[in-house]
Amino acid sequence: MEEGEWLSVQQVEFWNLPEDSSSRRMKGILKLSYDHLPSYLKRCFAYCSVFSKGYEFDIKMLIQLWMAEGFLGSKQMEDIGNEYFNSLLSNSFFQDVERDDYGDIKRCKMHDLVHDLAQVVGKLEYSTMKPNNVEYISDEVRGLSLSSDYEETLIEIPQAWEKAKKLRTTLMFLQGSWKWQSNQFASIIDMLMNFQSLRVLDVSSCGLKEVPPSIRKLKHLRYLDLSNNSFEVLPESITSLYNLQTLKLKGCYRLRELPKEMGKMVSLRH
Repeated sequence: MEEGEWLSVQQVEFWNLPEDSSSRRMKGILKLSYDHLPSYLKRCFAYCSVFSKGYEFDIKMLIQLWMAEGFLGSKQMEDIGNEYFNSLLSNSFFQDVERDDYGDIKRCKMHDLVHDLAQVVGKLEYSTMKPNNVEYISDEVRGLSLSSDYEETLIEIPQAWEKAKKLRTTLMFLQGSWKWQSNQFASIIDMLMNFQSLRVLDVSSCGLKEVPPSIRKLKHLRYLDLSNNSFEVLPESITSLYNLQTLKLKGCYRLRELPKEMGKMVSLRH
């Protein structure tokens, strides 16, 4: 690396992160690699900062999220998403690749230093927080995830959400004994009605016993993950989500049947 390149790298905020001497050269290489990415790959890379450090990415899910955010255009989105992912992989932004029996990549991870870089470049737009400890959310935030690996008994609605009018992605990765208050999910849906740009909602494994009819109000939703919940029916109103591209119901073993008007969901791909 030339001296001028080192000087330009040293001036960026990435260098202010905690480090040891062995990580300094790696940070320089990563920052230069990021700077040379085209803008559409920078956008996809920064989006990954909405996931917590050490997260194991499901490649199909990641591409579906990029698709929902509008990063992949409007045609052949899955093919374009795979192309974008492979470009980031070839630039060493992903590692620990796991393949299926056909040789296709199923999962991967980000090195901690790569995740640090993603957090720096995406800090104004994406945020990862702990439930019941949400103190402030910028009104510029586009993506928010609530994640926890410890047991709790109750989720409180983060009132700080109300200021995030530009929110497009809401992910809840909750492990342990999480429970919702009575009708609380309906209250959260009502609050999210203020977010006219919402594209992604993941409330999988959140102990939901019902999906409120008010979900129809999320007209711009493109990705909805309701997996591993205990509701028995889906409201007919869900078929009003005509922009929805991905609907996930894996592990919803109490679900008896799908709404009769599923054919109205003309954008559904997965």
